[in-house]
Amino acid sequence: MSLSSRRGRRRRPAFRTFAAGGLVMGAALAVASSGHAQTAPPEEAPDPAPPVAPPKDGTKPPPERPRPLGVMPPRPGAPIPSPDGPSAPPPGAAAPPPPMVIDDAALDALAETKGDALTRDVVAEAMAPRPGGLTLERVAERAAGSSYQVAAAQAELRASAARVDQAFAAYFPKVTLGASYTRINPIENVLGPDPGTTDQLPDMTGEEPGTAGFAFPIIVNQWQFTASLDVPVSDYLFRLTDGYAAAKSDVEGRELEVNARRLEAEANAKIAYFNWIRAQGQGVVSAIGIALSDRLLKDTKVGLEAGVATEADVARFEAQLAQSRHLQNVAQHAALVAGKALRTQMHLDRGEALSIGVDVLSDPPPDSLPPLEKVEAAAIARRIELKALDATASSLDQVVSVTEAGFYPRLNAFANGLYANPNPRIFPQSNRFDFTWELGVRLTWTINDTFSTFGAAAEAESKVDAVRAQRGQLEDGIRIEVAQYYYDMKTARSAIDAAKQRERSARTNLVIRRLQFRAGDATATDLIDAEAQLIESILQRIDAHVDYLVAETRLEFAAGGPL
Repeated sequence: MSLSSRRGRRRRPAFRTFAAGGLVMGAALAVASSGHAQTAPPEEAPDPAPPVAPPKDGTKPPPERPRPLGVMPPRPGAPIPSPDGPSAPPPGAAAPPPPMVIDDAALDALAETKGDALTRDVVAEAMAPRPGGLTLERVAERAAGSSYQVAAAQAELRASAARVDQAFAAYFPKVTLGASYTRINPIENVLGPDPGTTDQLPDMTGEEPGTAGFAFPIIVNQWQFTASLDVPVSDYLFRLTDGYAAAKSDVEGRELEVNARRLEAEANAKIAYFNWIRAQGQGVVSAIGIALSDRLLKDTKVGLEAGVATEADVARFEAQLAQSRHLQNVAQHAALVAGKALRTQMHLDRGEALSIGVDVLSDPPPDSLPPLEKVEAAAIARRIELKALDATASSLDQVVSVTEAGFYPRLNAFANGLYANPNPRIFPQSNRFDFTWELGVRLTWTINDTFSTFGAAAEAESKVDAVRAQRGQLEDGIRIEVAQYYYDMKTARSAIDAAKQRERSARTNLVIRRLQFRAGDATATDLIDAEAQLIESILQRIDAHVDYLVAETRLEFAAGGPL
């Protein structure tokens, strides 16, 4: 199998400006759109506490109830939720690093640049690798080591190896040992004339015929020990050699299948890990959006007291803040789903904490992809699934040869030994053990088998043709996969550059809109749109980087290894 059945991805919803003042962050839903169906519902995080209105008597308002980790209080200076997840680890688990503090300096840093570069990348700081965080090697090793698909392929390999042992044992001549005891009823066994007749026995010595008979001893307790040896001479020529070769080829195919399932499990786990990091980044951005909206709301309230803002502006920004809080919950739930998917891929216990150990926001290396034709050729040469099908076809070819042996007669050599009391081959019988033996060859030909072999051979050849057709189908699919992921990488690289440029423009636009709003030259809608564009551009930067890593992982899998 390949990742082609998993590459269908839903398009992330476009970032839409909340026309009534809400900061829409629909891209937070993108965590579930990366090619893996989620089977378990997320664990819901508690809703943030609503703002407490000040009492009318002038007394101090009661303190807000504690919020869970990852829910942003609507004020600057609050911590950015840790990318390690919104819930605290159970007792005994490794504690996540302390959350980064988002204050006025962090918010101002979102728009501060030196040349074309940020003076401080707040998002990159929040998503930076943690000491002891999950590395790609650890994710791949854990997922492959606990994959049920790999375990099933290994069980099939053991069964195939057992069939090789059976095929090897068929080379040995068949040796059969037996032992028996029989008790017969006593009878009179007399060789002579019937007492009621005048018949006489012939005299074998040439003398006159006599009239006296003689009796044979009747041994009622009979013991036999037998040994037989059968050598299938014709099977050595037409059946056993091809049968053993077929079993060996099947083992080679099963070994390749185990490796293929292992690589698939590693690739799927890496993709789940990248998508989990994507979800953590979206949670960080949603927290930043809440802090920006809250500060803007406070500035607007100050402006209302100074007479430069209207109550409608305040209402717009309050609605924006409420929508931002809701979308933060959406991002948290998406992160929980992504975490569940990653834990399922790696089969982690709930007590094992997740933390980022890969720098996903670093710029990718210069584009050094070889031409698509070379990547396709490498994929066809290296893909383990194709090699496994080749081994299967070779095994079935040998099965055809074994089946066609039914057209010919069978030649067997045999040897038998008998140690018995009495020995039936010795006359007359005596009450003692005697050994006798025999050697010979036997030629047999069952005519009916010849006719049934025609159908059996045709069936075996059809199976070979089916496997070869499957190989051709898989090869076509691999070519399509390679092309898809090849251009996905190039598209993601272009998206990274575009997101950087858009983020720079959004930062400049936000600074200008803030100044214009304070001077009364811009409306609340203008300022909301400017902040929405900045948040959207940050999300697009995260998505572009993660998309690049996902496409790179899929292309390496499709190509059968690193490029």
